[in-house]
Amino acid sequence: MTVSGTHFNYFMVCQRKLWLLAHGITMEQESELVHEGKLIHENSYPQRNPNCEEIAVEGLLAGRVLLAQAKAYQNKRRRVALATKFIDGAACNMLQNLNYYNWRGKSITEPTVQIKQLAASLAQSTEINELMGIEGNIRKTYYACFDTIVDDFAMEERMNETFHHRSLDRNVSYRHIIKLECYKLVKDIMGIAEYKPFKMYW
Repeated sequence: MTVSGTHFNYFMVCQRKLWLLAHGITMEQESELVHEGKLIHENSYPQRNPNCEEIAVEGLLAGRVLLAQAKAYQNKRRRVALATKFIDGAACNMLQNLNYYNWRGKSITEPTVQIKQLAASLAQSTEINELMGIEGNIRKTYYACFDTIVDDFAMEERMNETFHHRSLDRNVSYRHIIKLECYKLVKDIMGIAEYKPFKMYW
Protein backbone atom coordinates (compact mmCIF):
# COMPACT_ATOMS: atom_id res chain seq x y z
CA MET A 1 0.00 0.00 0.00
CA THR A 2 1.26 3.48 -0.90
CA VAL A 3 0.99 5.88 2.01
CA SER A 4 -0.13 9.36 0.93
CA GLY A 5 -0.90 12.66 2.58
CA THR A 6 -4.54 11.62 2.77
CA HIS A 7 -3.61 8.67 5.00
CA PHE A 8 -1.82 10.97 7.44
CA ASN A 9 -4.72 13.42 7.37
CA TYR A 10 -7.28 10.70 8.12
CA PHE A 11 -5.04 9.29 10.87
CA MET A 12 -5.18 12.66 12.65
CA VAL A 13 -8.83 13.45 11.89
CA CYS A 14 -10.70 10.14 11.80
CA GLN A 15 -9.03 6.74 12.12
CA ARG A 16 -12.23 4.97 11.05
CA LYS A 17 -12.03 6.84 7.75
CA LEU A 18 -8.35 5.82 7.49
CA TRP A 19 -9.34 2.16 7.90
CA LEU A 20 -11.98 2.49 5.18
CA LEU A 21 -9.49 4.17 2.83
CA ALA A 22 -6.82 1.53 3.50
CA HIS A 23 -9.34 -1.17 2.57
CA GLY A 24 -10.44 0.55 -0.61
CA ILE A 25 -13.80 1.69 0.76
CA THR A 26 -14.39 5.30 -0.26
CA MET A 27 -17.58 7.34 -0.42
CA GLU A 28 -16.28 10.57 -1.92
CA GLN A 29 -17.01 9.52 -5.50
CA GLU A 30 -20.71 9.79 -4.64
CA SER A 31 -20.38 13.38 -3.45
CA GLU A 32 -21.89 16.14 -5.58
CA LEU A 33 -19.12 18.46 -4.38
CA VAL A 34 -16.49 16.06 -5.73
CA HIS A 35 -18.24 15.92 -9.11
CA GLU A 36 -18.41 19.73 -9.16
CA GLY A 37 -14.71 19.98 -8.31
CA LYS A 38 -13.77 17.58 -11.10
CA LEU A 39 -15.89 19.55 -13.58
CA ILE A 40 -14.24 22.83 -12.59
CA HIS A 41 -10.79 21.22 -12.76
CA GLU A 42 -11.35 19.82 -16.24
CA ASN A 43 -13.07 22.82 -17.82
CA SER A 44 -12.01 26.03 -16.08
CA TYR A 45 -8.52 26.48 -17.53
CA PRO A 46 -8.27 24.77 -20.94
CA GLN A 47 -5.59 27.26 -22.07
CA ARG A 48 -3.41 26.84 -18.97
CA ASN A 49 0.25 27.69 -19.53
CA PRO A 50 2.21 24.40 -19.61
CA ASN A 51 4.66 25.92 -17.14
CA CYS A 52 1.87 26.11 -14.54
CA GLU A 53 1.75 22.73 -12.88
CA GLU A 54 -1.28 21.28 -11.16
CA ILE A 55 -1.25 21.17 -7.38
CA ALA A 56 -2.30 17.96 -5.65
CA VAL A 57 -2.34 16.97 -2.02
CA GLU A 58 -1.00 13.50 -2.70
CA GLY A 59 2.38 11.94 -3.30
CA LEU A 60 5.20 13.87 -4.97
CA LEU A 61 3.44 17.21 -5.41
CA ALA A 62 2.35 17.20 -1.77
CA GLY A 63 6.02 16.79 -0.89
CA ARG A 64 6.95 19.63 -3.20
CA VAL A 65 4.39 21.88 -1.55
CA LEU A 66 5.85 21.02 1.85
CA LEU A 67 9.38 21.82 0.65
CA ALA A 68 8.16 25.11 -0.83
CA GLN A 69 6.54 25.93 2.51
CA ALA A 70 9.81 25.31 4.34
CA LYS A 71 11.73 27.39 1.82
CA ALA A 72 9.27 30.27 2.15
CA TYR A 73 9.49 30.07 5.94
CA GLN A 74 13.27 30.36 5.83
CA ASN A 75 13.05 33.49 3.65
CA LYS A 76 12.44 36.27 6.16
CA ARG A 77 11.55 38.88 3.55
CA ARG A 78 8.93 36.59 2.02
CA ARG A 79 7.50 35.67 5.42
CA VAL A 80 7.12 39.35 6.31
CA ALA A 81 5.54 40.12 2.92
CA LEU A 82 2.98 37.31 3.25
CA ALA A 83 2.21 38.12 6.88
CA THR A 84 1.67 41.77 5.95
CA LYS A 85 -0.79 40.75 3.23
CA PHE A 86 -2.68 38.46 5.62
CA ILE A 87 -3.10 41.20 8.21
CA ASP A 88 -3.84 43.94 5.69
CA GLY A 89 -6.60 41.86 4.10
CA ALA A 90 -8.08 40.97 7.49
CA ALA A 91 -7.97 44.60 8.67
CA CYS A 92 -9.65 45.76 5.46
CA ASN A 93 -12.50 43.29 5.97
CA MET A 94 -12.88 44.28 9.63
CA LEU A 95 -13.11 47.95 8.66
CA GLN A 96 -15.73 47.17 6.03
CA ASN A 97 -17.78 45.39 8.67
CA LEU A 98 -17.41 48.24 11.18
CA ASN A 99 -18.35 50.79 8.51
CA TYR A 100 -21.50 48.78 7.83
CA TYR A 101 -22.57 49.20 11.44
CA ASN A 102 -21.36 52.80 11.62
CA TRP A 103 -23.72 53.69 8.80
CA ARG A 104 -26.53 52.10 10.80
CA GLY A 105 -26.06 54.29 13.84
CA LYS A 106 -23.69 52.22 15.97
CA SER A 107 -21.16 54.36 17.84
CA ILE A 108 -17.87 52.76 16.80
CA THR A 109 -16.03 55.62 15.08
CA GLU A 110 -13.08 55.62 17.48
CA PRO A 111 -12.24 51.90 17.10
CA THR A 112 -12.48 52.31 13.33
CA VAL A 113 -9.90 55.10 13.41
CA GLN A 114 -7.63 53.02 15.66
CA ILE A 115 -7.72 50.04 13.31
CA LYS A 116 -6.95 52.29 10.33
CA GLN A 117 -3.92 53.71 12.14
CA LEU A 118 -2.69 50.25 13.10
CA ALA A 119 -3.16 48.94 9.56
CA ALA A 120 -1.25 51.92 8.18
CA SER A 121 1.75 51.00 10.35
CA LEU A 122 2.07 47.58 8.67
CA ALA A 123 4.16 48.99 5.82
CA GLN A 124 6.90 50.11 8.23
CA SER A 125 7.18 46.75 10.00
CA THR A 126 10.12 44.50 9.13
CA GLU A 127 9.85 41.87 11.87
CA ILE A 128 7.32 39.07 12.32
CA ASN A 129 6.96 39.89 16.04
CA GLU A 130 6.06 43.47 15.18
CA LEU A 131 3.41 42.28 12.73
CA MET A 132 2.00 39.87 15.29
CA GLY A 133 1.73 42.72 17.79
CA ILE A 134 -0.07 44.94 15.28
CA GLU A 135 -2.44 42.13 14.33
CA GLY A 136 -3.16 41.42 18.00
CA ASN A 137 -4.05 45.05 18.66
CA ILE A 138 -6.21 45.21 15.52
CA ARG A 139 -8.19 42.13 16.56
CA LYS A 140 -8.44 43.25 20.18
CA THR A 141 -9.91 46.57 19.04
CA TYR A 142 -12.25 44.88 16.57
CA TYR A 143 -13.60 42.21 18.92
CA ALA A 144 -14.17 44.81 21.63
CA CYS A 145 -16.83 46.26 19.32
CA PHE A 146 -18.89 43.07 19.29
CA ASP A 147 -20.88 43.99 22.39
CA THR A 148 -22.00 47.13 20.53
CA ILE A 149 -22.61 45.83 17.03
CA VAL A 150 -23.76 42.26 17.54
CA ASP A 151 -26.99 41.24 19.22
CA ASP A 152 -26.95 37.54 18.41
CA PHE A 153 -23.94 36.14 16.56
CA ALA A 154 -23.67 32.50 15.50
CA MET A 155 -20.34 31.61 13.88
CA GLU A 156 -21.55 28.41 12.20
CA GLU A 157 -24.48 30.20 10.57
CA ARG A 158 -22.22 33.04 9.44
CA MET A 159 -19.70 30.65 7.87
CA ASN A 160 -22.46 29.06 5.79
CA GLU A 161 -23.89 32.37 4.54
CA THR A 162 -23.28 33.04 0.85
CA PHE A 163 -22.50 36.10 -1.24
CA HIS A 164 -21.77 36.74 -4.93
CA HIS A 165 -18.07 36.34 -5.71
CA ARG A 166 -17.01 38.68 -8.53
CA SER A 167 -14.14 36.59 -9.87
CA LEU A 168 -16.00 33.26 -9.73
CA ASP A 169 -19.28 34.88 -10.82
CA ARG A 170 -21.32 32.70 -8.48
CA ASN A 171 -22.47 32.55 -4.89
CA VAL A 172 -19.98 31.13 -2.39
CA SER A 173 -19.95 30.70 1.38
CA TYR A 174 -17.50 32.32 3.78
CA ARG A 175 -16.29 28.81 4.54
CA HIS A 176 -15.45 28.34 0.85
CA ILE A 177 -13.57 31.65 0.80
CA ILE A 178 -11.23 30.34 3.49
CA LYS A 179 -10.48 27.31 1.33
CA LEU A 180 -9.81 29.55 -1.66
CA GLU A 181 -7.42 31.68 0.39
CA CYS A 182 -5.47 28.56 1.37
CA TYR A 183 -5.30 27.49 -2.27
CA LYS A 184 -4.07 30.96 -3.30
CA LEU A 185 -1.36 30.75 -0.64
CA VAL A 186 -0.19 27.37 -1.98
CA LYS A 187 -0.01 28.86 -5.48
CA ASP A 188 2.14 31.70 -4.11
CA ILE A 189 4.67 29.52 -2.32
CA MET A 190 4.86 27.25 -5.39
CA GLY A 191 5.71 30.29 -7.52
CA ILE A 192 2.57 30.02 -9.68
CA ALA A 193 0.76 33.24 -8.77
CA GLU A 194 1.29 36.04 -6.27
CA TYR A 195 -1.00 35.88 -3.24
CA LYS A 196 -3.53 38.71 -3.01
CA PRO A 197 -5.82 38.66 0.03
CA PHE A 198 -9.56 38.66 -0.43
CA LYS A 199 -11.05 42.02 0.52
CA MET A 200 -14.75 42.67 0.93
CA TYR A 201 -16.16 45.01 -1.72
CA TRP A 202 -19.68 45.57 -0.41
